[in-house]
Amino acid sequence: MKTVSYVVYDGDTGTVLHIHAEPVELASTPEEILRHADPRRQRQNLKVLKVPADAPAAAPMRVVDDRIVYGTDGREAEAEAAVGGAGVTDGATEETVERTYETR
Repeated sequence: MKTVSYVVYDGDTGTVLHIHAEPVELASTPEEILRHADPRRQRQNLKVLKVPADAPAAAPMRVVDDRIVYGTDGREAEAEAAVGGAGVTDGATEETVERTYETR
């Protein structure tokens, strides 16, 4: 199964709050991803970015000027920065199943 990862981050601070990994075929929209990360819509100014396929497998990250920055860029990555891409890197195959999402 090939996967793609997205970061959900605070548009004001650049802090990565959630990493969403899914099968490529699912092709969720940013709005669908935000419904997973913040189903009750409690946070303001959340944004979504696709993680590049060549991103480090396990590196602290944050968003600066709407692009993902790994490790440091002249300062230490914040302690709360997310790490890795959910460990989904082995390319193992899996049966395709129908997935549905609902908000509560």
